[in-house]
Amino acid sequence: MPIIRRSSDFSTFSTKFQRSNDNDFPKTASFCCTRKALRNSNAGQMQTKQTSDMKVMKVVTLRMILNNKQTYKIFEQFLEDEHSDENLEFWSDVNTFREESTKKKKKHAQKIYSRFIKESSKREVNLDFSVRKQMERDLKTCEAEIFNDAQEIIFQLMDKGSFIRFKNSSKFRKCEVILHLSDKDQIEKCNSPKR
Repeated sequence: MPIIRRSSDFSTFSTKFQRSNDNDFPKTASFCCTRKALRNSNAGQMQTKQTSDMKVMKVVTLRMILNNKQTYKIFEQFLEDEHSDENLEFWSDVNTFREESTKKKKKHAQKIYSRFIKESSKREVNLDFSVRKQMERDLKTCEAEIFNDAQEIIFQLMDKGSFIRFKNSSKFRKCEVILHLSDKDQIEKCNSPKR
């Protein structure tokens, strides 16, 4: 069997080997290749892995940031530094409102309205007049969905505004690492044998 000396020889040989039938080679056949050929082969695998890791990092969304406690805190800090954290606070408060018992809902709805929706309030969020008026009417019945439209509007504002600025910051790169590592942990948990 010839000794393979160059990586081009290795690829030619491996192509011939793949095309041939298993019976064409004795079971004890040994293959020799230089370290350079192995290095080139491993480098190609490493590049592919890095590229696939980068693809994972490119698809980080605002929802992913908000659903992870660590990245949520980092995003919150970024918004505080930017003096635009009222949107996130409103979004979070509405989530808390949804989880509360019916007895507490009405009081909490009034608090959210006076803090974020009412005109000239200290933490007023950017909503148009018709949405504000609709919520004002809905406060009387205090349905669980009262803030759904407003929350979605605020989410879109964050996604198209502050989140884009956040993506250009070093804090976002920290979030990418955290989310990437937590994904790896989830995969390892799924793949680990159950006892």
